[in-house]
Amino acid sequence: MQIAYLILCHTQPAQMGRLVAALPRTSPIFIHVDARTPRADYDAIVAQTAGHPLVRFVRRHRCFWSGYGIVRATNTLIAAAVASGIPFDRATLLSGTDYPIKPEDEIAAFFAAAGAREFIETFPLHAPNRWSNHGGSYHGPARVDWFHLRFRSRAWRMPWWRRLPYGYVAFGGSQWWTLTRAALEHIDRVRVRQPRLRRFFRNVFLPDESYVQTVLGNSSLAANIVSDDLRLHIWDRPEPPYPAVLKTADFALLQASDRLFARKFDLRNHPEVYDRIDGHLRA
Repeated sequence: MQIAYLILCHTQPAQMGRLVAALPRTSPIFIHVDARTPRADYDAIVAQTAGHPLVRFVRRHRCFWSGYGIVRATNTLIAAAVASGIPFDRATLLSGTDYPIKPEDEIAAFFAAAGAREFIETFPLHAPNRWSNHGGSYHGPARVDWFHLRFRSRAWRMPWWRRLPYGYVAFGGSQWWTLTRAALEHIDRVRVRQPRLRRFFRNVFLPDESYVQTVLGNSSLAANIVSDDLRLHIWDRPEPPYPAVLKTADFALLQASDRLFARKFDLRNHPEVYDRIDGHLRA
């Protein structure tokens, strides 16, 4: 079972080095660094991850919160992995604040037994879902049904109702996933062959939480989707920015979890939780 890792990051070079060091040395790793990240930090990320033999960096895009740049960066990572010529069975999308909380052989065994299943939280946006009670642009259907005008990390919903092209139905869910190579190849084909879909999502609110779900939910792979991102994260703790940063005090929660990965961590301020994960959960 060969797993590729696609990583979106923008800060904390040492934390990126720690994450990459925790991934299998036989796994290809593709890294996107936000184009807004200063050159000195980018160079430090390259240096911190240089010890892994299969790290590759991809073309950088500007990634503002809730904007299409994150989708563009994700598509760039997918295209690089598919075109690399490096064999892999699955790919996992991580952020630079994620970390594996299970041994690599356990992660590999889990996916070896998973068959053709696609692990990505996915639900129809026009049916009752966990965003149905959210207001404004955060409301599930409102994210895609209305045109959103953007400037950097700000978005304004315009009174212009829209319909997805190609007869697509809208799906949403968590940004993070582990997908088969077949799914990545399909997403890459859609990127190339269906430009109207890309143009549509440029004016969606939080498109990184609906683009991949919509592409796969309208494909022949939809029947293989398991609506699970395999991540441990805490959204209900009042410690912004969300999700809550995991600390040593959360170690019992990490230890009891059946999740494969967790987010989010902060090596600069809470390095001890990394040591406990490596010493007890990943040993």
